[in-house]
Amino acid sequence: MLAVSCTGRDTTSPTGGLRAPSLARFDRDGVSFLYPASWRAYTWPDVSTVSESIVYLSTASQTSPCVTTGSTTVCGAPLKHLEPSGVLVWWFTSSPDWMGRVSGVQTKIGGRPATLYSGTPNDMLDLGCRRLGGQREITALVTAAVDANNVGSAFAVSACFRGPNIATNQRRVEALLASTSFHD
Repeated sequence: MLAVSCTGRDTTSPTGGLRAPSLARFDRDGVSFLYPASWRAYTWPDVSTVSESIVYLSTASQTSPCVTTGSTTVCGAPLKHLEPSGVLVWWFTSSPDWMGRVSGVQTKIGGRPATLYSGTPNDMLDLGCRRLGGQREITALVTAAVDANNVGSAFAVSACFRGPNIATNQRRVEALLASTSFHD
């Protein structure tokens, strides 16, 4: 279920400050969170041997990230480039062995152990932030669950930012992460 608030876009107050954006809620595939309602949410049937997309969020319109030739499907980013002040956020599930691919601070997201990286784009999860013109990236890997056979899964989120409003958009993604909860 995807519920969207229709109260408008970010606006600048008469004093020049940025007002808090209207928020929308995403709730599907075991994860829920709040995000700016002016961002567009897209779901694509993007499945690989190591991950499965949940949702892409962006400040721009998106196109399908997958191209099929014969019986082979290859998926990439749903944008060719980020516009100025653009954001692309990608939520997906993955196997927990990806946890070792992210070096960063240990934290909790939605009450679960997570590793959080914030810095220049290093394309560690193949979102291709640098190729999109991104100048900053946040990537988080969150332990989802481990069953009786010690087989687990992980949630992952990667956000790519282009200036000049990187700090504002980074705070919005940090608020998204702070609002995140997981459910079965």
